[in-house]
This record gives sequence, structure tokens and C-alpha cells, in this order.
Amino acid sequence: MAVAAPARPDRQRGAARLRAWALAPADPLVLGVFRVGFGLVMAGSLLRFLLLGWAGPLYAEPAVHFTYPGFGWVRPLPLGVLTGLLAVALGGALGFAVGRGWRAWGAVFVAAFTYVELIDAATYLNHYYFVTVVGGLTLALPMGAALVPGQTPRASVPRWTVAALRAQIGAVYVFAGIAKLHADWLVDAMPLRIWLPARGGLPVVGPLLDLEWMPWAFAWAGALFDLLAPFALSARKWRPWAYAAALAFHAMTYALFNIGVFPFVMMVAALVFFEADEWRALGRRLSRWRPSWAGPSGTGPRPPVQTSRWAAAAVAAFLAVQLLLPLRHWLYPGDRLWTEEGFRFAWHVMVAEKTGTAAFHVRQPETGREWTVLPSDDLSPLQEKQMAFQPDLLWQYAQHVERRFREAGHGDVEVRADAFVSVNGRPSRRIVDPDADLTRVPRSFGPKRWILPHPDF
Repeated sequence: MAVAAPARPDRQRGAARLRAWALAPADPLVLGVFRVGFGLVMAGSLLRFLLLGWAGPLYAEPAVHFTYPGFGWVRPLPLGVLTGLLAVALGGALGFAVGRGWRAWGAVFVAAFTYVELIDAATYLNHYYFVTVVGGLTLALPMGAALVPGQTPRASVPRWTVAALRAQIGAVYVFAGIAKLHADWLVDAMPLRIWLPARGGLPVVGPLLDLEWMPWAFAWAGALFDLLAPFALSARKWRPWAYAAALAFHAMTYALFNIGVFPFVMMVAALVFFEADEWRALGRRLSRWRPSWAGPSGTGPRPPVQTSRWAAAAVAAFLAVQLLLPLRHWLYPGDRLWTEEGFRFAWHVMVAEKTGTAAFHVRQPETGREWTVLPSDDLSPLQEKQMAFQPDLLWQYAQHVERRFREAGHGDVEVRADAFVSVNGRPSRRIVDPDADLTRVPRSFGPKRWILPHPDF
């Protein structure tokens, strides 16, 4: 009787091939180019932030701040200290770009930038999160192996270090595309049917934006671009055309939708898909660039970069989290566009136009006295706008109201939210159970049963 051969040797051979592929030598120039580009773009972004004076209105001046779970210890800072911290982040970004002591400079930049980002959840932006994620990832990679002034480049880096950076950036594109596989985006062309006609007054392109079919063209083109971009950028044959399309796509989103520096960050991020020989070919075409992209003349490359198993395992675990986190909204009932559960940290870029209004009703059980609190009394306009359609921020504000009344001597009070939200042009609907006392609801990662369902989702 024949006995089937065990599958274990095949698995071992597969693991050996994977290990050999991951540890194969790769040119460090790819990492060097990304380090320089990313650092310079972030330094420019922080300089713009400081010059426009956004630190005060966004972080220092509001009396109330919304926190992220687990980061309640991050406290707002006086404007002078906050400005100094942003200046430190700017210096860290520049030091990271230059490359001397790049890991220390990068750690300073990531720590300072992330602290400011965590001060208030109402200011969440996908590109802030992107900067923290990618900046943190680079600290575990040999980003200083090439393009450091006065130093010759290393002979090679393990292939997995370049692949990890490409995987993270590719995941941003793919998950942004997956988020657009939604009836609102593909069937109803929402929210583009709201946004594009509002820009019909722009010169040259304005009349085109008024065309009835244009929102659907933008919607389908945007979804296909996000889904296909990392794969097209990975193919040498298509890479120049794919990058030209990426430049056009990101420039258009910047011009039409005013979404800050995110398009420029992605323009630089997409450069990581180019191979080192392509960069050297470009250098040979530009007479001002040294063809070798090496250090001082007459010196050869230094030995290869060696990385530990622990570093590889840490990066693999990090990437696994980044691949799973955007899928967590499937664990919650209801549509993420309505409930916001699983919406952040998932690359849901430009898929919803939401507006809301909210008032809070306070009741003292012992006396029956009641008050109505309007968030505009102590929130900034941005905070009020963001809170009105995000249930977790509504919950946080209810806790703030309870503390305020307790400190004023009213003892234990009940706080209920009267909040209405419109999603992608739909009529406003009540989002929070008006009978739910939000002071008795614990903060958790579980489904929020006090969010009312929407009949259209």
C-alpha cells in the first residue's frame, strides 16, 4: 500500500526559497532616494504649518480636546511649547533627509510629529496617520545606506527592507481603492456629485466639471487608479506611465479638493517603486548629477547591511497589523460611512461628505432639573463640525459635559445627545439613541449599540 510523502519537506523548501528571496541583496539607493524625498516634503509641510499659524487654532487654543483610545495621557501644550515642538519635528525631518545620524533625527521627527497628531482626534487626517506609519517603519530599515553626504553607500541591503516599504505604500493605494468599492461611490458617484459642481467656476476645467457624467468618470477612474497603481508601478514596462498617471492624479486631487500635502507625500512615496538602475540612468542624463551616486571619488562601496531576525520579525508584525487594521470595519454592524466604526486608520480617503448638528441635554435625576448644552460654547468650529457626525466624539463630549456639571456642583447628571447626520447628500437622520445616557456607556472597541441604524445602509 502506497503511503503519501509528507508535505513537510515541500513547506521547508518553500520557506527556504522565501528566506533566500528576502535576504537577497538589493541596491540601497532606493531607500536613500525615499529618505531624502520624504524628509524634504515633511520639512516643507511643517514649515507651511508653522507659517500659516495653524498650531494655535487646531491644538493650543481649544478648551476641550478629543483623545484617541489609550492616549488620554497626551495633553495639549501652550502655544510656545507647541511651536517649539513643531520646529523640532521640522529639524528632525531635515536631519532625516540629509542622512547623517538619520535614525536619531527620524526618531525625533516621528515622536514630535506623532505627539502633536495625538493631541486632538478631531484633527485626524489620513496623511497625518500615513506620516506616522511610514516614518515609524523607516526607523527599522537601513535608510542611511545610500545618499549620505561624505559617506560611500553600502554594497547592498536585504531585499525585504525595500519590499517592506513598497508593501506599506502599496497597501495605502489598494485599501483606498477597496474603500471606493461602495454603491455610494460607484453607483451614485457620491460625494463627487456634490464636490465637482461646486468647483464649476474654476478656469478652463470648470465647464467640464459641470458635465452630468463627469462625477461617474472621476469615481470609476479614481477607484481603478487606487486599486491598480502599486501593481502598475511595480512593472518596469508600465512604471513610467504609471508614475505619470500618479503625478496627474495627485496634482488633480490637490487642485480640486484642497486636501493639504497628502498628494505631494504620495508623489514622493510612489518613487519607492523605481529600481536603482533607473535612478542611475536618470542621473546619467542629468550632467549635474554624478553618474555613480556614490560617495567621495576613489572609494568603493562599504560592506552590505546586515539585519537581524528580530528586525525582520518586527517589521513583518508591523505590516501584518497594517494589513488587518483597515479590515476591522467588517467586525461592526452597519455601514462604516454611517457609524464611523472602523473608519479611521483604514485609508477611507475622500469617500464621504458628512454634515451634522448636535445638542446635549443634561438632567439632574435628584431634582429633575434640565439644561441644554450647545457644543459651540466651548469647541472650535472644526471640532464642532467633526464631533457632530462622529459617534465616538459625541460620546467624549458627553463625558466632558458631565465633568463640567459635576465641577459646578450639580453632582451626578445624565447626558443625552440629540444629533442628526447627513451622509453623501442623504436627508439628516438621528444617529444616537436620544434615550441613551452617554455617561453610563463605557468606552470600548466593541460595537456601539447606542448608534441608531440608517435605513438607507
